[in-house]
Amino acid sequence: MKLPRRQMMNARAEFQRVKRDGQSRVGKYVIISTLPCEALKESKFAFVTSKKVGKAHERNFVRRRFRDLISRHGDNIQEHRYVVMIGRYSSPNVEFETLEAEFLKICRKLEIIES
Repeated sequence: MKLPRRQMMNARAEFQRVKRDGQSRVGKYVIISTLPCEALKESKFAFVTSKKVGKAHERNFVRRRFRDLISRHGDNIQEHRYVVMIGRYSSPNVEFETLEAEFLKICRKLEIIES
């Protein structure tokens, strides 16, 4: 699944709503917050990396990895849902397979993966 632009969150109100009303789980490399919303036609995703993650090229690297995770496993994520992925300071220094395993583990805990 390629992540089209229409599935990206960019409104401040959407982020605030997910933070206020959603549920989240913390991992060693990523924090995932989610909120179901029946008004959405399809799920919306957001990737956040602060300056604590590293320099710009490291933050971009982490966001590319997040997009790759969504392209690989986005079809299994429940529909009509906001999903925010926040990169932690240790996320640029980990192997992709480790990041993927943690992503799937957190998604199972949040019960947003269909499989």
